[in-house]
Amino acid sequence: MAAVRPAPALKLVGTVAAGAASFATVLHTADSQVLQLRVGDHVDGYAVTAIEPGRLVLDGAAQPLVIEPERTAAAPASPPPSAATPAAPQVEQPNYPEGEAPWDLAPPFRH
Repeated sequence: MAAVRPAPALKLVGTVAAGAASFATVLHTADSQVLQLRVGDHVDGYAVTAIEPGRLVLDGAAQPLVIEPERTAAAPASPPPSAATPAAPQVEQPNYPEGEAPWDLAPPFRH
């Protein structure tokens, strides 16, 4: 009877599904290395057999091993903006005479 190989210590960061140019970015949690894997690559005795949007498929066990990103709970909803912070005060823009605004000045400068 063959020994059961432990699943690789990988955390899927993301995938780019682009046909033959597809790749997956994973964090190898055993040594904190970030790896970029393509179909045909090997990691921890497993072969990368497919890269799909949001998932990496490895072969090397009795059945394919699928690695997907960890799902985390959504952050609690923040209160509506009107309740969270007061509205910013309205600032009246100065009324400069033609050619007197700082951005209108051209040499020679008048002060």
